[in-house]
Amino acid sequence: DRGDIAGSFHKTVADMILTVSQYIRDSYNVNSVILSGGVFQNRLLLTLAMKILNENGFSVYINSYLPPNDGCISLGQAYFGAESTL
Repeated sequence: DRGDIAGSFHKTVADMILTVSQYIRDSYNVNSVILSGGVFQNRLLLTLAMKILNENGFSVYINSYLPPNDGCISLGQAYFGAESTL
């Protein structure tokens, strides 16, 4: 039924997030993951991704004061710019 299909979709996306995160950890020795962006306004996907990442030893960070959607793009750009020039 539709619920099973939707659940499988969300689980697959969470598994993909884990796979990419593991690749980055293995390649660059990075163990922190930041989940942000409009896609993580989807509470089910956010919960599944956080759970699977935590179970695999990642430190997971999410937005708490600012929205996870496009409202924070300029903040991320400003941070990246500041880090790139230091």
